[in-house]
Amino acid sequence: DDLTELAASPLVIPGDPENSPLFTKTVTGAMPPVEAKPHEDAIEDLRTWIETGAEPWCDGGDDPDPGGGSCENEFVHITDIAKLIDDDLDLEVDADDRPFTRYLTLVHHHNNNMCQDRLDRYRYAMSKLVNSLSRAPLVRQPLPIDDNQLIYRVDIRDYDWDRVAGGYSDAWELVAAKNKLAIEWKGKLFDDVKINTGTDFPLQPFDAFAEVAVRSDVYHEIVNIPHTSQQLKSDLGVSCNVDDGTMRAGFKDSGVSDFNRAIERCQFEEASNRAYWESFDFGNDTLDCSSIFQEPINFCKDGGEIIFSLANGFQAYMITDAAGNRLNEAPTGIVQDKNAPDNTVRNPLSCMSCHAEGIKEEQDEVRPFVLDEYPGNYPVDEVNAVDELYVVHAEMDAVIAQDRGLFAAALLSAGVPQDLEYEPISWTVYDYDEPLDLDRAAAEIGVSPQYLQERLAALPDPFQGLGTETIPRNQFNNHFQQIVCEFFFDLDADPAQCE
Repeated sequence: DDLTELAASPLVIPGDPENSPLFTKTVTGAMPPVEAKPHEDAIEDLRTWIETGAEPWCDGGDDPDPGGGSCENEFVHITDIAKLIDDDLDLEVDADDRPFTRYLTLVHHHNNNMCQDRLDRYRYAMSKLVNSLSRAPLVRQPLPIDDNQLIYRVDIRDYDWDRVAGGYSDAWELVAAKNKLAIEWKGKLFDDVKINTGTDFPLQPFDAFAEVAVRSDVYHEIVNIPHTSQQLKSDLGVSCNVDDGTMRAGFKDSGVSDFNRAIERCQFEEASNRAYWESFDFGNDTLDCSSIFQEPINFCKDGGEIIFSLANGFQAYMITDAAGNRLNEAPTGIVQDKNAPDNTVRNPLSCMSCHAEGIKEEQDEVRPFVLDEYPGNYPVDEVNAVDELYVVHAEMDAVIAQDRGLFAAALLSAGVPQDLEYEPISWTVYDYDEPLDLDRAAAEIGVSPQYLQERLAALPDPFQGLGTETIPRNQFNNHFQQIVCEFFFDLDADPAQCE
């Protein structure tokens, strides 16, 4: 289970919580937290668990990852999915809307006997993700079409996905082209569905969709993130002039690097209910211009992160170099993601997990340093500039609270609870990237574990150990369509790729 994998990972040093990255990161709340910081009693439980050897949780104890148990779910076949979607299109969707209708599915998790509270994690992630990828003005929840709430309908126009993206006709097609688990199914029902929707890929497994959609290059295309921060500000109508209400804070402990950090909030010129934040990050703070305490106004940054409000209240992200050029990932010499295998901060996943509750609450240390402790060390005009730009704590706290409130309201509109102890999107993607056991592999292929096990000998080498071992996600995905062809060819629903 998840706890056993954690105990065996580098995040946990059994018997030594103070040097276990999982514990130290939870205590400090440093970026990027995959889960929102838990209550103090939960932190003490974590400390005790590590101190006592980090053994797997007993069945009778409190499960820190609820929903991990197994339920006896009725198997849903691919032809059942086709029938449900075909009926939904015929009975619930107007003819003019069908070409924009698509479906995200959780059926494979249900077929893996996942219980409802665990499935809810994916439901929250789905609603949060589609709205985080939206340039449309309203929050729209995906709509379940079946009693078990396993198949969800989305209208790509609701998220501004119906424009060209990455050389494809729309954002859905861009993701489908890169999603190795997206199958073009054939058969009468699926042929009807494809005609109605106008796409060869009317459905995609949600977690596979999510993993592709948060890849940096795909994300930038879907959300329309330009190549430079200067262009982004121009596109959004954002002003960072002090006279327009820009405010800044700086502090020694970055939380994402070993050096100081500054953050700045700029104003949308025509939208008082949106926020634009930019961080300034450094690869060192020994040079005068790299220290925000030596150069609080004209420091020389090495890069930064941009967080801005989408029109629907959700957040979008951008990582830049010193010149403001867009990056897919930040240099590890400047900032690090302690949860990534290679410590690399990637946009947007690292940013999403860090800012699960919105803008992080920070306390400025530059203003008191310059104005109260060492005013004589700076020119008068620089002291005045600090006084104007680095606002008092109460003013910054109020603005941060306001912006966090806007994001919280958007989450509420999307049906995502406020008190989750995990960030749903990053949890989904990290869970998806885990190696697959026999049961999960069978569920994703669309067959029973017994059916798969009986046929392992005829499958490619990476599958031979299933039953006693796991298969890495990348190897499973690389062979997925071949395996589906082996099992479904010449049935009522079969993949077009098998021809």
